[in-house]
Amino acid sequence: MWSNLFFRNRRLTTLTIGLILVAGFSALSALPRQEDPSLTHRFDAANTPFPGASAERVEALITEKIEAALSEIDEIKRLRSTSRTGMSTVAIEFEDSVRKEDIETLWSQVRDKLKDAERDLPEGAGTPYLLDRESAVFTYMVGLTWHMPSEPQVDILGRFAKELERIISPIPGTEETDVFGELDEEFIVTIDPDALASVSLTVKDVSDAIARTDSKTPAGLLRGASHDLIV
Repeated sequence: MWSNLFFRNRRLTTLTIGLILVAGFSALSALPRQEDPSLTHRFDAANTPFPGASAERVEALITEKIEAALSEIDEIKRLRSTSRTGMSTVAIEFEDSVRKEDIETLWSQVRDKLKDAERDLPEGAGTPYLLDRESAVFTYMVGLTWHMPSEPQVDILGRFAKELERIISPIPGTEETDVFGELDEEFIVTIDPDALASVSLTVKDVSDAIARTDSKTPAGLLRGASHDLIV
């Protein structure tokens, strides 16, 4: 029926197509556009230090109390917690329906709840705090590649990247700069089997000696009446 009507009446067909085109261009011109979209700060994490306490004590004395206080905020969609030696972390996620203009008010409520929970924390526990991780996007990325005929020198590229970061950081409007792709420093140890055998040592002995020089290894553990402290 409709197809016959448009087929017989060309003026109506032309008018209808024209109205559709005008409406489409009007909608396109009014469509809001941003080079970088505004992201709502829906995610964050509350950290509470408890030096020397085991993961079990952190869970029972810190994490459960923080979760109980935060669960009173209806707009929170999900709470995920991690309890480890000396530290409690509670990840917070708000509902998708929360509007951007309301988000800061809700984070203020979260801070108030953390202050309320702090009163019930045991002696020796630190003050709960938010990481305040704002949602952001990268506006500019620079890649450095090796174009010399020799083998790529990753350490030299890393130094150039650090220098470039130092130049970019002071540019007005730059909030944060990060360097990605750096390789961790490594040392290659070449072992002479004959020399090793002459002093009655094994490859494992050499490996253990190198491992003992690692400064990240704790020097010891101080045990107290209520909690332990890693030295």
